[in-house]
Amino acid sequence: MRTAGYAAWGVAEYFLYDPPSECQSAPLRGLSLAGGAYREMSECALPNGARGYLSDALGLGLWMNELEGRAELRMYDPATGTNLRSRWPSPARMRADRAEAEVARARAAAARQRADAEVARDQAEARVRELEAQLRAKREARAVEPNGVTSSSTDP
Repeated sequence: MRTAGYAAWGVAEYFLYDPPSECQSAPLRGLSLAGGAYREMSECALPNGARGYLSDALGLGLWMNELEGRAELRMYDPATGTNLRSRWPSPARMRADRAEAEVARARAAAARQRADAEVARDQAEARVRELEAQLRAKREARAVEPNGVTSSSTDP
């Protein structure tokens, strides 16, 4: 490892990230500078429930998220209590984001269809009321004879 140069520069913490774990035993390891040399940091339970490293230098928790068999480096902000989004989302995260976006588009389309159907129903109801009013007016006009007497009130 090239830690001697970092130690000489006073880099307080050093993290090794190897997602496939080809060069080291774990995908994420933390080292802390103590007495001019780096010592392995102990993994701990982070406030978000994940196991990882709490970095005093960064003020963040670092942890590995296993998603569909693929390790993804994630960070947790104890100040806000939130998991931070990855800069480069994993393929599984991208698929999940696309699926969420598709669901949102489908919901929006369904809402538009419901709104359009409601407008069409309101227009149809208004047209029915208009036609009923016209029909009443025609019936009333036929019921009155030219001399002003209604046909129902005349006696033979």
